[in-house]
Amino acid sequence: MPAGSWGAVASMIHGRTEHFAVRLSDGRVLVGGGNGREGASASTEIYAPVDDAWNEVGELNIARTNAVAVLLHDGRVLVTGGQGGLESSELDSAEIFDPESGTWTQIAPMSSPRNGHSATTLGDGRVLVAGGFDGGDYPDLFTDDVQLFNPDTGMWEPANPMPADLLQRGGGRALHGSVLLSETQAMIVAGLGLGTGGLPDLASSFIFDVTTGEWTAASAMLNGRRGHTTTQLADGRVAVTGGQGPQPFAEIYSPDDDRWDGAGVNITPRLGHDAVAFPDGSLVVVGGWGGRSFEQLTSAEILNPGSETWEAAGEMSVARGGMSLTLLDDGRVLVVGGGNDSGVLASVEVFTLK
Repeated sequence: MPAGSWGAVASMIHGRTEHFAVRLSDGRVLVGGGNGREGASASTEIYAPVDDAWNEVGELNIARTNAVAVLLHDGRVLVTGGQGGLESSELDSAEIFDPESGTWTQIAPMSSPRNGHSATTLGDGRVLVAGGFDGGDYPDLFTDDVQLFNPDTGMWEPANPMPADLLQRGGGRALHGSVLLSETQAMIVAGLGLGTGGLPDLASSFIFDVTTGEWTAASAMLNGRRGHTTTQLADGRVAVTGGQGPQPFAEIYSPDDDRWDGAGVNITPRLGHDAVAFPDGSLVVVGGWGGRSFEQLTSAEILNPGSETWEAAGEMSVARGGMSLTLLDDGRVLVVGGGNDSGVLASVEVFTLK
């Protein structure tokens, strides 16, 4: 029997894919932006698990897809970059959502447009924003620019740029992962870079120390990858799954000894998926595109980090890629939107592990 179970909950007001989703401090989930049925969307809505209901809130100041959203320590939400407009141009804009008023406020722009970047809330409350596509033409595709957003002042602070690895002509990268390793350290994992022979999938990782402002190289992964998921497990290790290819392998990084280990083989290689870690140490990976014919997937898998083995976790009611996964306060996983051959989805499902 598959691990866990699936169930349907209320659908969103607006269908969307490649959107952002953030669990708020009160347990509700803010979802917004993304590609809707008519292109980049400015709409945002909040899901209340207690009521199983969606409520529309204020619109973004700029419609955007592939934006990155993070929860600030004061309960507000910062959204950065992405793409918007008819020409899908990269955005340098950023805005903040206030859950009390339900409104968005545009803040000062970033120093570089970025899409496919990362944003990580640090232990001191600031947000580290790094890399991404900068909207330029080849070979000026990426930025190595790094900034810190200070929510106390509402201002951007410069930081040292991302360094390059041996494959790169510069430190810029996009479609990488990021995770907070400790209160003072954030890690950037793999991604797509510019190399002397083209656009390599990178295996390198770098760690930013907020106390010194310096970047330090971590050990390289076993496989280069981009478009993967990067998820911190309950024990502090970091699990990386899937990515361009699609990748059939998972890897786990141990910060204590700076080592990557293989974590078995995914039941199905996948790209455009998402992953969430549970408090018991396991990890669920859901949806995306993959398989022998690169089809859209209904499947999900559970990683047992102790034995580093994978187990089938049942299937969603519809195939979806480009959706979001959010762990709710009650332990369920909210799977929102995405797309498949039928178009953009407004449907929502929940996964229960036990």
